[in-house]
Amino acid sequence: MKPYLKLALPHLAAIVTFVVFSSLFFSPLFQGYSLKQSDVKQYQGMSKEILDHHATYGEDPLWTNSMFGGMPAYQILVYKNNNMLSYVDRTIKMGLPKSVGILFTVMLGFYIFALCLRINPWLAIGVSLAYGFCTINILYLGAGHITKVNTIAYIAPALGGLILAFRGKPLLGGAVFSLFFGLNIMANHPQMTYYLGFLCLFIGLGEFVRLIVNKQIRGVVFPSVAILIGALLALLSNASSLLPTAEYSAFTTRGPTELSIEANGEKKKVKKSGLDTDYILEYNYGGGELLSMLIPKARGEKGEPFGNDEELMEYIGERDFEKNSNFASDKTFMSQSTYWGGQRFSGGAFYFGVVLFVLFIFGLVFLKDAIKWPVMLLGIFSMLLASNDPGGINDYFINHFPLYNKFRDSKMILVLLQLMIPMIAALFLDGLFKNKLSFSDSRKVYLTSGVILLFFGLMVLAPTLSGNFISENESKLFTDAVTNQPEAKEYFTNLKSAMKDARAFLFKKDAARAFVLS
Repeated sequence: MKPYLKLALPHLAAIVTFVVFSSLFFSPLFQGYSLKQSDVKQYQGMSKEILDHHATYGEDPLWTNSMFGGMPAYQILVYKNNNMLSYVDRTIKMGLPKSVGILFTVMLGFYIFALCLRINPWLAIGVSLAYGFCTINILYLGAGHITKVNTIAYIAPALGGLILAFRGKPLLGGAVFSLFFGLNIMANHPQMTYYLGFLCLFIGLGEFVRLIVNKQIRGVVFPSVAILIGALLALLSNASSLLPTAEYSAFTTRGPTELSIEANGEKKKVKKSGLDTDYILEYNYGGGELLSMLIPKARGEKGEPFGNDEELMEYIGERDFEKNSNFASDKTFMSQSTYWGGQRFSGGAFYFGVVLFVLFIFGLVFLKDAIKWPVMLLGIFSMLLASNDPGGINDYFINHFPLYNKFRDSKMILVLLQLMIPMIAALFLDGLFKNKLSFSDSRKVYLTSGVILLFFGLMVLAPTLSGNFISENESKLFTDAVTNQPEAKEYFTNLKSAMKDARAFLFKKDAARAFVLS
């Protein structure tokens, strides 16, 4: 085989593999079916007036009354897209159906990211597949959050360009960063671009410190300049969308509030800017819900009624026989939700994979690469900011950190963990295959393995360590029910106990699977 063909082979194999897996996952799209995506349906309603005007007059309207009290039409749909990056985006997706093309781009983006980290291409293909099927991507494609997942697709390669620039290839790295940062902005989900900023800040500072400590001053200056120029070019290429959005945001709920009505009816001027704390945090995680990254049903996953799970109802029937009760046929019990976390409601858990997590932990312990330190720090920040606690770190970021209060559902910062977990896992596997890692201290190996197995073992044997399987709101409802209907106290007590049993059963089943996989 000719040398250039040998070099190109894994890249061609990667493209074919990603197309095949993306197409298989969404195969009904090729058979005349379509996804029922709620946000896409809403978008079609928002854009109808614009489409009708364009069909009638052959021009784009600048205003539409289809949303809120009216808003600029360019925030929803315009036909004339002068951003040349849109043609690059379409070329990458190769004319595939929209959801297929986006999932393909997510995988391809991580593959490019892995190549920037100098990971073996064949290994990169496998980890890219795992990254592509992480649940944030799949859940939000299913819901129709097209721009969100498309923006996520360009986070990994943009970060890869930054790392490549600081690791010996400033011009190539700056070019890769500029291209994919521009595509990330063009995909038009500012919240995901904002979180990319967190990644660039933490990883960039980590690389900066590493080079300074190693007295490689020249290795700091050129990459920094290349990244700054690349960022400027990406921003300028998207100015036609960024500037109007920045102008319009001042007149939305994200802008300053000039007037508020107090409870007594008096009007009081306020200077507050940004969204309300409750609105920002209403879809964030409650206590212990981060476990769902490893055990999907740690808080019930999607929130289906108990009655929809045949295996669960069979288990409850057996418990009923032991306790001489009849909740397996109780309509009130069967209609209760399996979800009991802190979010307003859940479309599914953010599950990142137990195998990837185990490799991630081993990577943090055994990798010599200094990149693991900013990853650990940013991982901790991400998990803390995913909480629905209005105090502490959330209070600081919402009220003091630039632009943080412009975005709701701030648990979406966990998209950074979705990238960092397979990143460290891939670096660990690559080091293992290239014999770059030392396992001379067997005690460290046994200790790391033991801690992981002990954790999942405890979750199986003592599931109440994760919580009591009843939410705070449900506890309050049961208390109120007993107060208002004291004659039914025994029923409500038994119903509460049955709900706990049901959720514990689902939790233990998932925890046992995690234990086996770990």
